[in-house]
Formats: sequence, C-alpha cells, structure tokens
Amino acid sequence: MRVKLFLKFAVMASVVFAADVLALEAMTVYQTQAFKVTELHRVNKNTIDLIVVELDKVERLEAELTRQANLKNAHRRQGDYARAMLACDHLVELTQAPEHRRDRGLLAHALRTYGAASEDLAAYLEARPDAKDAHAIGLALEEAREQADQVLH
Repeated sequence: MRVKLFLKFAVMASVVFAADVLALEAMTVYQTQAFKVTELHRVNKNTIDLIVVELDKVERLEAELTRQANLKNAHRRQGDYARAMLACDHLVELTQAPEHRRDRGLLAHALRTYGAASEDLAAYLEARPDAKDAHAIGLALEEAREQADQVLH
C-alpha cells in the first residue's frame, strides 16, 4: 500500500512538475512575445517620430521655398533686381534647380553682371537643352558673353 501511495504521489508530483514546466515555458513564450510586441511598438514609435521630424523639415523647406519665390517675384515686379537676385540665390542654394539658375542668370543680366549671368544661363541650357525657352536663353547667354568680353577689353 505504501508503494502504491508513493507511486501515486510520484506520478502526481511529476504531473504537477510537468504542468509547472509547461506553464513556465508558456509564460516565457508569452513574455518573449510581449517583449517583441513592446520592442516593435518602441521601434515603430521611434520610426514614426523620425518621420514626423522629417515631414516637419520638408514643410519648413516648402514654406521657405514659397517665401523666397514670392520675394523674388515681388522684387522683380518692382524692378528691384538686386533683392530679387538675393531671393533667387536662396532658391538656387536650397534646390539647385536649373530654373532658378536661369532666373538668377536673367537677373544678373539685368544687373549687368555678365560673368555671373553667363555662368547661370549656360548651366540652365546644359541642364535643360530642350526647354521651350532654350532659344531665348541662348540669345541672352550670347549677349552676356559679348558684354562680358567688352568689359574685359
């Protein structure tokens, strides 16, 4: 009877032990999964925070580009080519867009700074050889080069 009782107790203990091991393994799996979810959430939150920061930078850049373009156009309409050129300098610095170089070149031409005009107009034509205004810009470039040569002689 003692042996039977001992065996029953041993079987029950091993079942309880096995259940505890399974529960511990389940808890470990659960904790691992919870950690992964928490870590993923943290990574996603950091990624989202970075995206928000970058979007804010883009929005500020767009606002600055719009502001500089508005300044350039307003000054040009008023005949203040020097201030228009300053705004255009900012646009070229921010974007390196050939169209802004063209505009800066035309403003330099109007200000009779023919060397700078030649450089910007040539850069525009090199970047946009098939532009609709390529012929007109080519004529302005020729004139700027001629004027620059006259200044040097």
